Amino acid sequence: MFISKKLCYKYALATFLLFGLQGIMSLGGGLTTAFPDFPAPIPYTAGRSFHLNISIMWPLFGMMGIVYYFFCSEASREIYSLRLISTQHIV
Repeated sequence: MFISKKLCYKYALATFLLFGLQGIMSLGGGLTTAFPDFPAPIPYTAGRSFHLNISIMWPLFGMMGIVYYFFCSEASREIYSLRLISTQHIV
């Protein structure tokens, strides 16, 4: 197994966490809409914008992880710079 495939698990973890966070934010917004008197820790407008930003981020993290993961199998070689995978995950 290539080292870059092991490094791509960070992308998968970030994707799952962001997707779960998006679900929690949408649940909070739905509860605020259904029950207006329900005390919400985040205002609806802020939660909506946060939810929409996350809906852009998790597919991007997922696609970058997929490309890095399957590139090794298709090219039958390791990615040139393993530091690139780690650096792009932080940024």
